[in-house]
Amino acid sequence: MTPKKFGLKYVQKLAKRSTCAYVVPDEVGILLNSLKRMLDILRPWIESQF
Repeated sequence: MTPKKFGLKYVQKLAKRSTCAYVVPDEVGILLNSLKRMLDILRPWIESQF
């Protein structure tokens, strides 16, 4: 039982640490989605130009 508890605590500590590294504001996600949508719409037009 003891190794299991230690493993769980270790995993929780890793999870807490990793979430701090990847905190992204919502605005960044919205911006990336908007850019992707624009590229998806413009891609056929861009391909027809070349």
